Amino acid sequence: MTGAPNNAAISTRLPLLDGLRGIAALAVFVYHMVAQFGLSVPLGRSYLFVDFFFLLSGFVLGLAAEPRLTDWRRFMTSRVRRLWPVIALGAVLGGAAMLGQVPVGGLVMSTMLAMALVPAFWQSGVLYPLNTPHWSLLLELLANLVHGLLLVRLKERTLWYLTAVSGVLLVAAIMVHGSNTSGVAAEGWLLGLPRVAFAYVLGVALARRYRAGSMPRFGGIAWLPALTLPLLFIAALDVFKIDDALGDIVVSVVLFPALFVLAIGATLPQAFERSCAELGRISYPLYATHMPVLWLAGRLEDIIAPVTFSIIVAPALALVVANRLEPRAGAASSKGKTVQAATA
Repeated sequence: MTGAPNNAAISTRLPLLDGLRGIAALAVFVYHMVAQFGLSVPLGRSYLFVDFFFLLSGFVLGLAAEPRLTDWRRFMTSRVRRLWPVIALGAVLGGAAMLGQVPVGGLVMSTMLAMALVPAFWQSGVLYPLNTPHWSLLLELLANLVHGLLLVRLKERTLWYLTAVSGVLLVAAIMVHGSNTSGVAAEGWLLGLPRVAFAYVLGVALARRYRAGSMPRFGGIAWLPALTLPLLFIAALDVFKIDDALGDIVVSVVLFPALFVLAIGATLPQAFERSCAELGRISYPLYATHMPVLWLAGRLEDIIAPVTFSIIVAPALALVVANRLEPRAGAASSKGKTVQAATA
């Protein structure tokens, strides 16, 4: 028997979350572009948006999938079908961007492993050298598995206990690592587990509250700070040179969850719904394919400015992928039927 309530009447029409997901994906894209090309943009802490993605994923799947989640195998099959096509594309693009730089035989094998989302624990450096952001998709699927096997069966109170415990572990992990960047590489990978656990379980717990009709509602222009403050807080960490560990703890454990609650309870004006829905629709393809574009841009710098190439090609590619590979039926929560999977 599941501990999840089943309230079929609750609305899943949350286009503001689509907009936030799109903004977060763009911020991560800019963050990697800054690192790749040495730009001076105060978004050096945008890696924290990955925690926002985990939070959003737990909430969206707790809201849209839990009421009918009775078979974890079917649930995981649907998650893999949802995520894998873009994962595979990102791996192939990463391999293509590396052509001529590494032996072909090794590159083909690495591409196949990346397509299967097999992490390179056996080597130093990042887990996915052909497409760095894949590390978070691995943790996303692990969280989905735990959700299907365990979280869906737990009562809401237990979820809040797990959130508190994982929050303490996350703070400890950030203090040990010096920042909230664990999970990207084999070294310190285990410290990334509290990162996904806290945000994802919190998202599921908030979804239970929302489905029970117990979340606060905010009128007026509450949607505006909900949409803009996450990015402003990230920029402020750089501008005011806030200590890495302290700033990451405050944003990940306090500010993002608080702004997420605000976003859940705020009402986005209808005039912005379509724009936010489109931002949300390209967010996952942009997140999962932008790194190979940046690498290719670096190799073409004698032909075209890397930043110009990246700004044009990465979003355009994401739009094409969204139109060709993404399931339209679940793409935009503004349709009022379903909510897209939250991975950016």
